[in-house]
Amino acid sequence: MNDGNKFSMYLEELLPLLKHEDIEWVNLQFGEYHQEIENIKAKHGITITHFEDCSAAGDFERYGALIANLDLVISASNAALMLASRLGIKSWMFLPTINQLNHPDSYLDSHWTKNCRLFYQNNDKDWGGVVQQFCDAIKLLK
Repeated sequence: MNDGNKFSMYLEELLPLLKHEDIEWVNLQFGEYHQEIENIKAKHGITITHFEDCSAAGDFERYGALIANLDLVISASNAALMLASRLGIKSWMFLPTINQLNHPDSYLDSHWTKNCRLFYQNNDKDWGGVVQQFCDAIKLLK
């Protein structure tokens, strides 16, 4: 859930991506997400699978096993993305504009981003450009 942090977004902002057919979406976040996921299902018919016993706040071994079985992880800079990248799972990280980062080179040179593709906002206001980039890139994976 977007808590006002420039590194997060609402699921509604991901709708163009979530509407792609033949993709099973798996929730890797923890915290207060249940209502947002329920709203997406009720309003748009999109199911996001969640495994209660697999989260970064729980059994990290199960969490890692779940991530290791995914084809792609899309996330902000967090434990799910770092673990996926270290496990060799294709990862896409969304970031605010480069000028909002304190040390943008640290992301580019980090060992954990070697398996990770970075998607930057085009402006400070919304994630629309990043979501469109995700949609374009997803089409190339099929």
